[in-house]
Amino acid sequence: MKAKLGSLKKIEALKYDGIKSPLKKSIVATLNNPKTNGMTSFVLLSGNVLKWQCGTAAEKSLLFLDDSTQSLIKDIKASKDIDLKQYAYGQCKVTRVGNDVVVYLCPEKGKLTQAALLKPIKKAFKTFKPKIFMEVVADFTTIEETGGTGEGINTEEGGEQPAADPKPIGEGLIKYHKHAQKLKKQLKGMDKNDPARQTLLIDQTKTRKHLKRLTNSWTTDVLPALAGSSASPTSATTSATTPEIDKNWQKVYDHWFTFFEKRKAAKTGDTSDADARLAEEERIYAKTLQDVERFMDNIEKGYSIDPQMIENDIEDLKNHLQKWTTFANSKSAKADELKAMEELLADINKKWAAEKPVLQQYYDTAQAFEQAVEANKPVEEVEKLFKQLEKLAGA
Repeated sequence: MKAKLGSLKKIEALKYDGIKSPLKKSIVATLNNPKTNGMTSFVLLSGNVLKWQCGTAAEKSLLFLDDSTQSLIKDIKASKDIDLKQYAYGQCKVTRVGNDVVVYLCPEKGKLTQAALLKPIKKAFKTFKPKIFMEVVADFTTIEETGGTGEGINTEEGGEQPAADPKPIGEGLIKYHKHAQKLKKQLKGMDKNDPARQTLLIDQTKTRKHLKRLTNSWTTDVLPALAGSSASPTSATTSATTPEIDKNWQKVYDHWFTFFEKRKAAKTGDTSDADARLAEEERIYAKTLQDVERFMDNIEKGYSIDPQMIENDIEDLKNHLQKWTTFANSKSAKADELKAMEELLADINKKWAAEKPVLQQYYDTAQAFEQAVEANKPVEEVEKLFKQLEKLAGA
């Protein structure tokens, strides 16, 4: 992507559709490179600050994936028009689930990966072919290895994406359905105060997220092909143009399509079904658990992380708690968990107010030290900054 989109100047020479081919090529190269295990660097830029030939708009955001991001980051830092809320950069891991791509972002700088700011950008990239999903993580140790490659992704400029292959979608539905059923059984027999329960709830949320994506892919990519044929969607077909469908794929799809429709109705207040409301509340609860988990992981990084990344985690937790409180509306099925999370946030805010100034001063000094070394500043200046770092580290 560097050749076409590696600087703000290059971006100005392109129409927005011009990002699709280099982005897909970068995704395929990353997925197919056994040495990197799906890892690369990323820059995320809000469309509000990008001057494409076709104009500036929020939905015209840039996801830049490349081993070399320095030139674009340099432009961002030099720009007076781009603030922290309009960009993020760091490392990422690219994976494949069914026919879709999931990019796990581990940010190092910027606020754009905050849940509220990232939501409209995620929505826009779900319209790409293949669909691109983004998730924010503190590290990559808990990301599942899906084993998907870049096979079947058309990287040609303006080229149409080939018809979706139902097999990886169907096999994915079976795989995650089995895991979801196993988790459901484990959670049912577990005491709600068991610490391991929170880990399983996070796992359940991740699994259901995969299932939702696969279910949506089946709806948008497989069903239209079936509707255009005379074949039954639950049986194999002899037509050369109609995909072969396993009946179990369709059954699992029907199960989860119904589940997600009911959960959506609970979210929008269109049903009072207890199971649907519980599923939605568990989803929000798990999101707060993930916020806390990410916060803890980032705190452990100590002086090596930009304090803004920790602020992002706290802001996400605050927003998800607000959504939880609004949804529950004094009728929470998890009142104890909600109260405990509210108390935890209050404690985090109190402790962070004391810790942030120290971490911020160290981080700012470390940045100044690195810049002084890179710019070959006088030895006296470099040594002075180094001594300040030693003093702050021992504080």
